[in-house]
Amino acid sequence: MDGSSNLPSNARWPVLVCPNEIWLETFIHLPRKTLMSLHAVSRLFHQISRPPLFEELNVHPFQVQEGASSRYSGPHDIERSMKRLEFWTSPAIAPFVRICTFSAFLQRTQTRHDPAPIFAKFFRLLPNLSNLKRFGCVGVKFDRAAVEGLCALVNLTQVQLTGCSLQLGEEDLDLTLRVKSFSCANTGGNTLATGAHRWLNILDRDTLLDLSLPSAPILLQETSSEFLHVQRLLIGFREWAEVLLLSKFPAVRSLKISWSPSYSSDAVQPRPVLFTQLDTYDGPHEILLFVDPLAAPRCLNIMPSDPQLLFERLLVLRPVLRAVEQLVLSLHYLRPDVLGGCLASFPILRELRLKIYHIYDDTSTPDGEVHTRQTFYDSFALSSPFPTTLEKLYISWPARTPPCPPLTLASAQSAKDALVQSTNSALKCIWLAALEFEYLWIRRAMTEDTDHEYTRTSQTAGGRAWLESTMHLELRFLEPQDPFVLRYMST
Repeated sequence: MDGSSNLPSNARWPVLVCPNEIWLETFIHLPRKTLMSLHAVSRLFHQISRPPLFEELNVHPFQVQEGASSRYSGPHDIERSMKRLEFWTSPAIAPFVRICTFSAFLQRTQTRHDPAPIFAKFFRLLPNLSNLKRFGCVGVKFDRAAVEGLCALVNLTQVQLTGCSLQLGEEDLDLTLRVKSFSCANTGGNTLATGAHRWLNILDRDTLLDLSLPSAPILLQETSSEFLHVQRLLIGFREWAEVLLLSKFPAVRSLKISWSPSYSSDAVQPRPVLFTQLDTYDGPHEILLFVDPLAAPRCLNIMPSDPQLLFERLLVLRPVLRAVEQLVLSLHYLRPDVLGGCLASFPILRELRLKIYHIYDDTSTPDGEVHTRQTFYDSFALSSPFPTTLEKLYISWPARTPPCPPLTLASAQSAKDALVQSTNSALKCIWLAALEFEYLWIRRAMTEDTDHEYTRTSQTAGGRAWLESTMHLELRFLEPQDPFVLRYMST
């Protein structure tokens, strides 16, 4: 007998009475394979699943790789790619596409056929994706037709290019690409030969807010003088004299330097003020010499540095650092006395992520003891190097170099107790991480009786892989009931 015969008539098909908005909100969070299955369940699900199912289009013209082997693509692969493009750009599907990525090559994939017809058809059909917001492209040579297809997307806000060259003549610079975010990376060694600098000449300066460039010399070739509205900038340097090119970005608030040469105090003299509105910075500490003290940045991520050299530089930069609340410091080695001197330049610091890349200092303490993790933690009981305003602390030791005593629960707890019970009563969270052990402490809430402690070792299932991955996590301090804590940490 059918067990559903006793159900009320209006309970047999709950899908018919549930508002479509609820189904859509649910479908957004489902994996693509599940959406494909639901797509064929009913007409209602067929319609509701369309927006999330066709939101992202990934185009690989020669997707013929199977496992570790590869074969030559043939005419059937080109024909299949053509039909797929026609389907995604059809009037029934194109309005749902919000994200599109076009990759011109796959690793170990070979072809005997000219890919130009696929490229030409893709960029000819690209304007059909009228609601496209984000576009990414890998390994494509852009000609005028391709750029015209990109510029025709009126709702496009973000473009990310990797290994893409631009082949436009001076007569083609009448084109205008209006986006808020533009990224151009890995264009090849010679930026002039690849035409990467020409992208800057076709970008609309009035709409551009976010810019990422592979190297500063590109700026030497662009014609306009300034990017008046760019607020977020990522750029690389080859010579310190190129720092002066940053004067083209007077409104930048978030700056990341992807690479820099060795600093010379005489490289840029005199030092002009280049940043008057800087709020977030990621890169070598020397760039801070060009920041207006009135800017008062709040978030800093300083590249790996020698602690003693950093300490000397921070003494000069104290007026600039007075408002820093979040700090990521990467140090070549660690000495508690030098660390205390560095942190003294941050009077209202609230969050600190400290990464030490060498297990010990080449120099020893006055009594001959090597600075290890244990001696560093023991020093907390004598004198905490951290400011009294600190609320969240993360210390990681990603190095494997012996000799180094393992980080243990006892040493982690003693360090925590010394910090909490001394001058750092404001601390709410401490995360101590090493490859063999991880310790997380979260202060109890007003309604709770005890603090929360979590530990994890490399001997537990999946422990080592997880511990190594956490070395690369961005700074995040978790609530006790956070799923991340409950899943990966054991009480």
